[in-house]
This record gives sequence, C-alpha cells and structure tokens, in this order.
Amino acid sequence: MTKKIIRIIRTKEGNLEANLAQSAIIDTTNKVKKRTLKLPVIIKTGEDGYFVAEVPIIPGCISQGITMDEVLANIKEAALLCLECQNDEGWIIPEKYFVDQIEVVI
Repeated sequence: MTKKIIRIIRTKEGNLEANLAQSAIIDTTNKVKKRTLKLPVIIKTGEDGYFVAEVPIIPGCISQGITMDEVLANIKEAALLCLECQNDEGWIIPEKYFVDQIEVVI
C-alpha cells in the first residue's frame, strides 16, 4: 500500500521559517522512501463566496471550496496532483523558503 501525506499548515502573524519535513514514509509495495512535505497555503475568500487556496511554491496549484475544511482537502489533492507532474514539468520545490507579512499604509 502506498501512502502519500502532505501536511498543510496555517500560519499565524509573524515570521515563520518553513523547511521540507525530514520524516519519511515507506511504500510497502516497492520499499521507496517518501518524504512528508509541509507546504505553505494562502487562503482567501473569492468573489463568489467560496474559499480559494493556493500553494505559492507549486506553480499553478490553486483550488477552492465552500467551507474551510473543503478547501483544505481540495488544495491537498491539488498539491498531490501537481507533485506527480513535477518531474515531467521540470520544476522543483525550494528546500528552504520564508513566510512573512509586510505592513503598508494606504
């Protein structure tokens, strides 16, 4: 049985340094090590009232849902699908990235 797990975390205000997780999962069918990724997710409300989620470090990884639980489940599935195409499309996930906020006066 193959297990694919991606943890999606919600961040609070302030700085957060995010790194790829070090844990691994064994694929019991062919003994391939899988790693667990913690990916940043940005969630906002769309014009139609749906929640819209994006994983900014994965090109084109966007999804939506009516509830917060639904949008998180949908973006997790979208991230898995994008990651399956990663090698064919030739992009990589950065090993280290930073999530921060800025303040502007308007």
